[in-house]
Parts: sequence; C-alpha cells; structure tokens
Amino acid sequence: MATSLYFVWGCSEFKNEQAVGAETAQAEAEDAMTAASEAEPLEGADALADEETSNNYEDAGDVNPIEQLIEGVPIDVTFPVNTSMSQIHERLAYDIVIQSKVDSIVINNVTINRGNNCNINDYSRDKYLPANLKFGRYTRLSIDCDVNYIREVEVETNLGNYKFDQFVQR
Repeated sequence: MATSLYFVWGCSEFKNEQAVGAETAQAEAEDAMTAASEAEPLEGADALADEETSNNYEDAGDVNPIEQLIEGVPIDVTFPVNTSMSQIHERLAYDIVIQSKVDSIVINNVTINRGNNCNINDYSRDKYLPANLKFGRYTRLSIDCDVNYIREVEVETNLGNYKFDQFVQR
C-alpha cells in the first residue's frame, strides 16, 4: 500500500512540472507574437512589391492546405481515354484534362509523379501550355503512361500550385 501512495504522489509531482512548462511556453509564444506585431516593415518593401506585380503575372507558389480546404481547389483533374492514340498504338492511351472551376486561371505547368516514369507529350506541352482558362473551359494534354500508375499530379497555376494524389475518376 505504501508503494501505491508513493506512485500517486510521484505522478502528481510530474503533472505539476508539465503545467509549469506549458505556461512558460505559452508566455514565450505570446511575447514573440507581440514583438512581431510591433516590428516595422522593411524600408522599400512596398516599392519592391509594386515592381514585381507590374508584369501582369503573379506566381502564388504553393497553396496553404488549410486555405485549399476552405476556398476549394480551382481546377479538376481527370484522365479520359484518348481514342485516336489508342487506335494508332493498339493499346489504351490516356490524356490528362484540367478544367477550370473559377472565372479565370492560367495553367503554367503540369508534373506527373514528380517527373518520374510519366510525362506529358512534348507536343502537347509546347502547344497547350500555358493555358488561359475561363470557368468551365479545359485543356487536354496527352500523357505517355498508363493512368493506373499515376500517384501524384502537381498543377502549377497563377493562383498557386495544387497537388492531387487521390483520383476517384479515371
């Protein structure tokens, strides 16, 4: 019985140490947030930002996954069969179709499986990219692999980069 009491006493001591550590970390985080909000912006940063946006092209880079969930993905990706290429090669050939779900988007590049073992046909890439798409419009690009081996597609747009890794519709 004395062992049980000692064990309970030891647990309560450990719990108190954790609570003190959590309070300290929270206080440090609040101090950092206060310092960041009081910091002055860099001189000339506004002028530099104005110069970069004057070329009518803005690369938003990778899109925050939380924003992507809230705002939704502005494009759909599907893989229909390319019947003419299937007849020529006497095997199933596929295309990748990227369709706009927003009023205006520019598709700059498409990378399949991080560039490994599956590519977009050079002719399609040169002729159809970049693609300026309005709502409901799409671009169709020939790919040189079996759609069953595609694990990831990254689409680079003027609104950000979007990764697709789960394909329901093939």
